[in-house]
Amino acid sequence: MFLTIIQKKVIPLDGKLLAVQVVYSELEPGAVEYHPDLQIQPGDIEARQHWQSSGFANTDLDFLLKQNGLDHVVLAGMRANTCIESTARYAVELGYHTTMLTDAVGVF
Repeated sequence: MFLTIIQKKVIPLDGKLLAVQVVYSELEPGAVEYHPDLQIQPGDIEARQHWQSSGFANTDLDFLLKQNGLDHVVLAGMRANTCIESTARYAVELGYHTTMLTDAVGVF
């Protein structure tokens, strides 16, 4: 269902879609597994090694998005009450148009 939501809501937003994967502190190599349809593809961006709640903290995500001419961030994933919310707030502060897919986020 998560993948269906992303395909229906994110891809139609505009003609330019750049997949950005933000991995929250991987405890050991291989600890994060992507759905086969969400695997990193050539040309995608992957921001890693951040230890704060925001996907922008301690990463070059802001630089990479600006370098690729992107000004709209669409968020989905786990930990809506911390990581997703913090990333959304940070994105807004940096001037990005920010969309949170409320039916594609989770909390535990």
